Parts: sequence; structure tokens; C-alpha cells
Amino acid sequence: MAYDLNVGAGALPVLLRRAQDLGWECIARVSPPASTSKPNSPSQRTPGCEQQHEIRVLERVNLGCAWEQCPKYKDSHDLIGLECDASTTSEIFKKICERAECDLITINLSKPLSFYLSQSHVQCAVRRGVAFEILYSKVLHADESTRRSIFGNARLLCRSTRGKGLVLSSGTANPLDLRSPSDAQNLATLFGLKPAEAKSAVESTCARIVERAGLRRGFKRGFQLREKTREDVENFDENRVAGAKKPRVQKY
Repeated sequence: MAYDLNVGAGALPVLLRRAQDLGWECIARVSPPASTSKPNSPSQRTPGCEQQHEIRVLERVNLGCAWEQCPKYKDSHDLIGLECDASTTSEIFKKICERAECDLITINLSKPLSFYLSQSHVQCAVRRGVAFEILYSKVLHADESTRRSIFGNARLLCRSTRGKGLVLSSGTANPLDLRSPSDAQNLATLFGLKPAEAKSAVESTCARIVERAGLRRGFKRGFQLREKTREDVENFDENRVAGAKKPRVQKY
């Protein structure tokens, strides 16, 4: 299953049609940070998106470097992303890697980094289950200098992550900038990933991030909450529950 976890919200029906034709099966639509309510009702969503297209649409919010605000969007969005730009310092990047309750970290690779990309900080985020995201759409329209910066910083990020915990996304709202999963994987090899790692960047790693985000929303004070399935109802045995031994209580 191929994932594109960073797609703009503009002209979503056209994007969905284009993504489905190219072979993507799940995309994440980026919404502005001001939106704290997830559009669950059909009237709030783009009309006809889920009914007319056999593609899964997730809701994602990008918060810039405001990692302290992540818990506020934990229940309202499927994915939470942070962006490291020119205003990011080494101290902020360290806190994001060690403490931020996010799912994805996107680094602006088109310009020289304003912070030190420490491998220990990157590995700390990867061990916590957070993935680093590379956007390939900026390469398509960049000049020679910007493209050189993107490829250089991307290779540095790939070495810091050791090829693990990386996600490749389009990061575009223009349907013409979307590429097929195989083209995205070929582009990832130019960033320094091996073919197997490039495939994971659009498939298994993305699936793990989405699953982790779903589990995070389901935990409340150390307990995992989930809805009863039909199998749970059919296998429920009242006699077995009534005949269960009660725990011994020691009196002091």
C-alpha cells in the first residue's frame, strides 16, 4: 500500500483522482493549524471525496516549530507534523527530537540548515517512532543551486537516520507535481537510499506511522480504548464471566 502523507488541500477532488490513477492508496491532506476540529461530517469534508474515489484520506496538521502545541491536536487530526525551517535552532531541534508528541518531522532541505543535524538527536526521534519526511516536489521546479542543496541535505539526513524512519511525500497541492510510487522510489535512491529503503519510505514506514498515530489517539491514561467488533460480541460468554474466580483480597 503506497502512502503520500503530505498533500495540499487545494482542488482535492482533482488531486484524489490523479493520486488514484498514479497508484497511491492513501494520502494525508494538510490543514491549517488554526483548525482544531476534525472534519468528520460529510458537510464539512470536500463533497464526494470519500464516496467517488477508492482512496483513504487522512487529516494532517503542520505546526511549524511549535512542538508544545502537539497535544492540543492529538484527538482532532490523524497526523501531526512539525517543520524545521530557517528559524529553527539546534536547541529547538533537540527538543523536537526528544520530546515532541508528533508523527512526522519535515526539514526544509532547499536552504542551508540553520541548526546542526546531530545524528544522536535524529536517532532519538527514530527510536521514539517519529519519522523524518523528505518532500520531492521541490526538486521538480528548483534551480541548480537549490537542487544541489536539496540533494546534499537529503543525503545528510539519510546518513543520520541510517536509512530508517524516513518518509517520502510530495508536499504539493498541484496534481501535475504528483509522481507515481515507483517514480518516487527512484527519486529516493538519488537521495542516498537503497532500493529496499526507498520502497519502505512510501510503504511500510508510512503504514507504521499511521498505525502509531491511531494507537496514540486510542490511549487514555495508560488504557487503550477501542470499539467492540462483531467478533467480540459473538465470542462473549456470560457464563464464563460469571464463573470466573474472584481475586483474593488480603485483609490487614
